[in-house]
Amino acid sequence: MVAWRRIPIDVIALVALAAVILATHAPFVATHGACFNDPAWYFHFGHRTLAGDIPYRDYVFQVGPLPIFVDAGFQAVFGSTYVASLYAGLCVKILRAFVIWMIVRRIAGPRAAAVLMGFCAFDPLFAFMNNWSTSWALLFTTLSGLFLVLASRATGRRALVQLALAGCAAALVMSARQSAAVVIAVVLFGGATVMCARKEYFTWSRLAALAGGYALGLLALAGVLAALGALGPAIQQLFLDAPAKKSVHGLTAVLDALSGGALVHPSKLTGFLLYLICPVLACAGVVYLASRAVTTTTTTTTLVMLVLPGAIVVGLLTRHAGLDPITDLPRTFLTVVTALAVLAPARLRAWFGIEPLIALGLGGLPLASEWALEMSFPGRGWSDVWALVMGGLLVSLASALAPRLKLAICGAFACAALVHTTAELAVDHNPFVKRESADGKLATNRVRSPNPILRGLTITPWRASILAWLEARVPTGSTCFVYANLPLLYDLLACENPTRLDTTIADFPSGEDAEAAAAALYDQPPDYLLVYDRGMWMSPPISLDLDGKLERYASWNPRASRAIHQGLRAIIDRYEDLGLVADALPAAAQDARQHWDVIDALRVYRRVR
Repeated sequence: MVAWRRIPIDVIALVALAAVILATHAPFVATHGACFNDPAWYFHFGHRTLAGDIPYRDYVFQVGPLPIFVDAGFQAVFGSTYVASLYAGLCVKILRAFVIWMIVRRIAGPRAAAVLMGFCAFDPLFAFMNNWSTSWALLFTTLSGLFLVLASRATGRRALVQLALAGCAAALVMSARQSAAVVIAVVLFGGATVMCARKEYFTWSRLAALAGGYALGLLALAGVLAALGALGPAIQQLFLDAPAKKSVHGLTAVLDALSGGALVHPSKLTGFLLYLICPVLACAGVVYLASRAVTTTTTTTTLVMLVLPGAIVVGLLTRHAGLDPITDLPRTFLTVVTALAVLAPARLRAWFGIEPLIALGLGGLPLASEWALEMSFPGRGWSDVWALVMGGLLVSLASALAPRLKLAICGAFACAALVHTTAELAVDHNPFVKRESADGKLATNRVRSPNPILRGLTITPWRASILAWLEARVPTGSTCFVYANLPLLYDLLACENPTRLDTTIADFPSGEDAEAAAAALYDQPPDYLLVYDRGMWMSPPISLDLDGKLERYASWNPRASRAIHQGLRAIIDRYEDLGLVADALPAAAQDARQHWDVIDALRVYRRVR
């Protein structure tokens, strides 16, 4: 008993959390299904890396390499099957939940932290069972916030160490999503520099410790890439190609992010009213109540119980915590809190009972992650809902609210997660899988494919029959090129891509990448082509003669789209048509047509001369 009591509570929490997540999620791994587009990216690139290829150097990639290396590591341990990638997803989910435990235990107490783990373990909004760049970026974002919380309560050398660790964790966001890392650095160091000038917590030595940790994290990442011979190509693809191919530029992108897309929304009235004016008025009302409150407790009760977490919980229960005003409220509130932390720390303390450094770490960094994701897809395309929800919750829990009320809020989040999980199971849906990667209901994933990549999984009958049809037409060991966003097909069909481009989705390759791929296809035509027979998201079918003009297909990356389209049309007369999935398997295609990867639209060509 004495030995048991000597075990740190955080260690006990980690073991218990891992056990609960693994025990409850394991039954759903086999019935996960396996779509062939975005959710399978990291398995495919991890598979290539395990075989000796290096990201950026040997194949084109557009964000940080860490999830690829993690996936390759899990495949080395569990075998090169899609299940290994799901285990990697469970790993990052456990780590993220544990960091949240560490933060909440320190700002709200162990009981509130334990209850909130119900939300982290079961609500899909926290983390789906997929290895993905966003999950790893948010792990390091919250880890940096944790160290800033610890630094706010430390003195002397211990504070310097915590600040250095916070900087290092912020830098490691670069290993997953470089855009988030850049915006986080701007917010973190911009805020810290202003606070230092105002003599608010930061001194020059503390600012140097934060910057030193950030530099150390960047040097570690650059050192690994340099050792692999991929540093130069990585810089080119991550920082030069990525912004250009999405037409994300300067002031427009910044305004887009700050307004949540309101300023570039097609309907200006809708954009301003729902995405900007309503949340601004709501937050202004909270600030007014805060400024008029007699005590901090009264202020915080109004803030936490009636406004922010309440709106988020409603969004969770109704499953609308996405691109709507429920998301814009946390974004606007975190903007206010971050601005107060930097510019008016005394008012932040008086109104909300939050220390400025904690507000910067728990509110400013998630807000920066949201801004980065919004900027990467102009016009309110993406939103980092995960960062906004957790940032809003953690800032609320860091306030001077009474412990029982913090416990009640954590309980509300946990209940929302259980309600959602129960509702999903009631309609036979996998509660731990994004809709983009689930093939219908659990009962429909009942077929086992003989393909070694899918060993341990059950998939839908229609996907199994389509895969078998493709396997019968593309021999193992042949060369092939997939004109689609289906990189997993290279692994499933065991065919080799003669180019460095594994997906032709419009925002993936740069113009130079696409032109190099087109040249490689012309010089070394692959044995087989697998191409979308109908236009898919800015990618026109090669059967359509556009004469080099892409006006009919709106694309922010016309150079790349044109190069691939024309490159394939230049060699298509060397191939014979082996058939279209939709024609060969009409019943299976009817089900496939409803899914995100639309493999029913694939047509197979075989080179004859």
